Amino acid sequence: MSSTLPMMPFIQTTLSPLTAAPSRFPPAMMASISGGNLTVTTSNGDGIDSNGSLNVSGGTVLVFGSSSGGEEGALDYTGSSSISGGTLVALGSSGMAQSMEPDDSHATLMVTWDEVQPAGTRLTLCTQQGEILCSLQSTNSFQTAVISTDSLSAGQKVSLYTSGTVNSDSQLLTMGTLSDGELLCEVTLAEDVTNISSDGSQRSSQPGGSFGGGQRPQGDRKQRPQQELTIGSSAESNS
Repeated sequence: MSSTLPMMPFIQTTLSPLTAAPSRFPPAMMASISGGNLTVTTSNGDGIDSNGSLNVSGGTVLVFGSSSGGEEGALDYTGSSSISGGTLVALGSSGMAQSMEPDDSHATLMVTWDEVQPAGTRLTLCTQQGEILCSLQSTNSFQTAVISTDSLSAGQKVSLYTSGTVNSDSQLLTMGTLSDGELLCEVTLAEDVTNISSDGSQRSSQPGGSFGGGQRPQGDRKQRPQQELTIGSSAESNS
């Protein structure tokens, strides 16, 4: 069944799950998100699934993936990834977790917990002065979080909190204050993906095209001319 998904700015669309590049497209395809507000929630399967590369250059993208593990992830792409604008927060399982490679204007934080965190958990990144950079309450349980926003940059020191109270009912906040949060760790963001455990210790596996230290299997794929599917005005998804 085919449906058209409107992606006008400031309109939130909830999908379950979003396949940005359906299997009938060649593997060299690129899914590009350039604007609007997109929320993807799924209880099984991948959140955003691109059978090629994944690029985010604008908009707000929230992904609440499955925490069931296996080969399911909040983000799934077989090519490269990049984020150069906007906000992306992706929560999901840890086994096949992938991140997003930032450009010079962004930084990306990837956090993995030893145990699955329950639905309703609030995660908050703050400056050293206590100002909220990004705060999100999860719809699903999760074990890995990927956070990248315009307010994060390489060399910046941030504090990661869980729980607590914010001064708004909004699911996502990019400003404000947090009260009574539990400090998990403080970390200085790297130029590429900052990949840590919830206690702040560095993880050896490198995300952004890899997960658990390995590459997502791609099978016998032939190189074909790149095609682009842009989510910003409209997109077509088969489910």
